[in-house]
Amino acid sequence: MTLCPPKYEEIALERAETTKPPPTPVCADINNQIRHNPAHNYPDFDFAAYMRYRSYTLSTFNFGGSTCACFLDNGVHGIVANLAAQFPSTPSPTTPSFKIRDAKDKGLGVFATTSIPSRGTVFIEHPTIITPYLLGVSVPLAEMYTELFETLPKPAFALATSLTTLHQDSPKTKPSSQVSSLPPPSFYEDLMQTNSVAIDLQVPCDVPHREIVTHRALFLLLSRCNHSCNPNAAWSWDSSTLTLSLTALRPISPGDEVTISYIPPSPDHTMRQRVLQNAYGFDCTCEACTLPPYEANSRNTANIPEKSAIEEDNCDSDSDESAVYCLLPTFEEWCADPTLPDHILINAHKNALYEIELQNLHSLQSTPSIPTGATAQAIDHHVEAIAMCYGALGDVMNFRKWIAIAKEARVRSGAHREQKIVFNRWLSNPSSFPVWDSRKPY
Repeated sequence: MTLCPPKYEEIALERAETTKPPPTPVCADINNQIRHNPAHNYPDFDFAAYMRYRSYTLSTFNFGGSTCACFLDNGVHGIVANLAAQFPSTPSPTTPSFKIRDAKDKGLGVFATTSIPSRGTVFIEHPTIITPYLLGVSVPLAEMYTELFETLPKPAFALATSLTTLHQDSPKTKPSSQVSSLPPPSFYEDLMQTNSVAIDLQVPCDVPHREIVTHRALFLLLSRCNHSCNPNAAWSWDSSTLTLSLTALRPISPGDEVTISYIPPSPDHTMRQRVLQNAYGFDCTCEACTLPPYEANSRNTANIPEKSAIEEDNCDSDSDESAVYCLLPTFEEWCADPTLPDHILINAHKNALYEIELQNLHSLQSTPSIPTGATAQAIDHHVEAIAMCYGALGDVMNFRKWIAIAKEARVRSGAHREQKIVFNRWLSNPSSFPVWDSRKPY
């Protein structure tokens, strides 16, 4: 199927030179969060200046059978438009391997209709809504989201507005057939906050105060996947094709619910419940949270492949967190299996970085703070894992970007001279990295 040309709405917001910036404490908190999250790679971010250099375009892109409504920085919009014109719509399988049906007290959910093997693709989809990570103009979020949602075709609008929200819905999802009138504008903002995920988009780098690479996106199928602390699937995003893929982490039998994790894995049950309640408004009742610890651990590890030496640090046998991460392919397996998505591990670690930041943004303080202790160690771990993956892909630009961040973290924590020499060698000659370009081509 051929991709329909993008359709542009004649809506644009020019630079906001006269826009009054937020109060200084708010700017300081936002600056701190962006500067110290390596996923953004924006150590000199200045929110006040960022706002002065933003101009946006609202448009829709037609991917054959689906429509995506975007509100993007003009420079990013141009890049996305060029990408959208190059790639056809992802063909749907003749017989879907899943269906959406009632999941009892969890509302609707995604259930397998056929056997899905470990690392098998559950579905591939384009986003329905894309917005900036931060909005750099004095336009209320509710107003922007109203424009976006009401731009969607009626079928997509009905599906999107039937999703659960944190503040305005009961935990039970409304069937799309019950959507009969336009909800109040604030409802759209709530929909995005509850259901969107973080994706990376290519951004122009040769401009002052560039856009942040991280964006928010709403996916209609992914949004129907319920949470589990022991998920059987994980999603990955490909910015070059503007598609999200959901991949099975272990074999899924017909009738099984397909689940993903909404939060970074944690061995602390109380912490998981608190984060889920604050961010999504529900108490988790998955097996990992309700079964006795010995039985939950047994089920969690039943289908986990034997860990490799490279993944040893990720797979501490005494940690529930490691069980979730080990459900992903090991680094060695990913390198050896070209059928796995190139970015499945990269996106898992980037999403963990995003979730760490999201937890911090939920409790902004008047005094900025730099991540320390366990949080800093978790960030460093994810950064080094991402660098290793880009090295295996032979991606010089992204490898240097992430290995430089990893080096800075090691220096801050008191790296030895020998470690600095090794990092400098990798930066100057990426091919000297031990696993450089080791991922097998498809």
